[in-house]
Amino acid sequence: MLKITKNGIIQNEYITEFLANTYDKNVYIEPDKSCWIRLFHHNNPASVKFASTDTFATKVYKDADRWFNISLCNRLSNSWELMIKQKTTSSATETKYRWIQYYNPMTATFADVDLADVTINTSSGYSTVSNYGGIYYKNSSTYLCVNNAVSNNWMGAIGCWTAWGNGIPGWGTTAITTGYLDLYLRIDRSSDLTSIMQDILISPEIIEI
Repeated sequence: MLKITKNGIIQNEYITEFLANTYDKNVYIEPDKSCWIRLFHHNNPASVKFASTDTFATKVYKDADRWFNISLCNRLSNSWELMIKQKTTSSATETKYRWIQYYNPMTATFADVDLADVTINTSSGYSTVSNYGGIYYKNSSTYLCVNNAVSNNWMGAIGCWTAWGNGIPGWGTTAITTGYLDLYLRIDRSSDLTSIMQDILISPEIIEI
């Protein structure tokens, strides 16, 4: 049972921090009060891309327009709730795609994340694409991509080093050129960034003094 003594000492069975990304330490709140961290950012892919030799299995920081820290998914198990935010061009309207998959995107295969094996969020504010499932490890033209029911395709290219349509392939068989493609991971089930329950204290940052 969690106890806070008069002098401010916390005694508890379980104390944990949220996952935190070295390259973006913000926590993002969706309209349903869910909390997310951004794992991946690729801005202006018409001009800049990743390289096949980048250290995707751990993490990659090339510059402010290109970074990849999806290995944080290795710290979770059983299910991963993920979200893509993308703009095809810098002036386009942002679209969002949200789903739950039951295999780690860093190790999932094409067959693991087809449409029948993921849970697509169809709530207001989230777009859907016919036949699109979850993301999986490809390591050909791009490190990860989405299962769009065609195993040779590489739509939704996450960690892309090969040009497609003057940019990279995004969700919905559309090219991302001067816009961006970002991947987010859900990290909690509450809008409170610090949660205190009977036996659990959860916070985005715990400071020892």
